[in-house]
Amino acid sequence: MRTVVNPTRSRPTGGPSSEEARGARVAHTHPEHVKRWFQRRLQAEGESATAQDGVVRFGATADPSGLAARMLPTVSSAARHRGLRIVRAEIRGTVTVTDPEALAQTLSNGLGHARAYSCERRRR
Repeated sequence: MRTVVNPTRSRPTGGPSSEEARGARVAHTHPEHVKRWFQRRLQAEGESATAQDGVVRFGATADPSGLAARMLPTVSSAARHRGLRIVRAEIRGTVTVTDPEALAQTLSNGLGHARAYSCERRRR
């Protein structure tokens, strides 16, 4: 499996704390952080497609030692979304399908915030 992802996390903005406020979206820029981000989205046999903390899983599991991550060049937009910058990373490894329905939904709809920019699409 090979996939391109936009691994982000939410950083508190420092404003008034609210359960609905997600904070600022910040990209992971180190391959080890990207691997941990991806591992959080793996779905072991019998687990729910959504984790308790709201992370959406994609219906497959993998041996973490068999995953490789590398950073790709940042994508930017000069036209409609001026100033848009998408940090990308490539994940390679072997996955085992554990929830065919969740995997099919991920393949159809994508996963994550940059799916409209061709990130988080599963490829062979």
